[in-house]
Amino acid sequence: MGMDLNVRIPDKVALHDFITISKKLGLTGLGTQTCSSLMEEEDGQSIYKRIQLSGTKLGKLKSVIASQRYQATIIALTVGSLAISNWAAGDSRVDLLTLPESGKYKLKKSTARLASNTGTALEVIIAPLLKTKGLSRSLILKGYRTSVKTALAAKMDVVISSGAKTPYQMRSPKALSHIGYILGLNQQQADRAIFDIPERIVRYNQERLNRDIITRGLEIRRQQTE
Repeated sequence: MGMDLNVRIPDKVALHDFITISKKLGLTGLGTQTCSSLMEEEDGQSIYKRIQLSGTKLGKLKSVIASQRYQATIIALTVGSLAISNWAAGDSRVDLLTLPESGKYKLKKSTARLASNTGTALEVIIAPLLKTKGLSRSLILKGYRTSVKTALAAKMDVVISSGAKTPYQMRSPKALSHIGYILGLNQQQADRAIFDIPERIVRYNQERLNRDIITRGLEIRRQQTE
């Protein structure tokens, strides 16, 4: 079943309403900053702790990710300057590069190539497309399509998330797939963006947090004590 890795639940009180709608839509997992542990199970739904990084100071971001990697199942960074985006793309501790809602920054080819090697995925959130219209929506969509095309050309994974701030802004996996077509994905790519890639990110990080994995393909297992 599909996952939505970017749901902006405001507080624990609202969590129940999001879970109720998520079940009705056919989703099985949500990524949100409103989660007190790495992963919680509630009413058949898996809730994963997410941390969203952004900023202009590379040194500070490096420090934050070093301290936060083992505090969240999902770590994302908002696409910004080329230097910061390329650092994040080349650091396997970063799971997602999230396109900014403002459309100020787009994915660059060098960033996509680095991300393809580390397994970091491009995250496209649909909320800006739903709350705008006319020229504003057209400009956002154009920027999204350009970034998605760049990602696909470099064989970088793509994830589609809602960015929902209310339960009714979430969308079903089928609806997200249709939006994937608009973004320039074919059916197989759209399905992977909603089902396969989010699950791969979550499962890998659950293993990472249980073992000393330095980078993808290189791990040190903890010695068992008798």
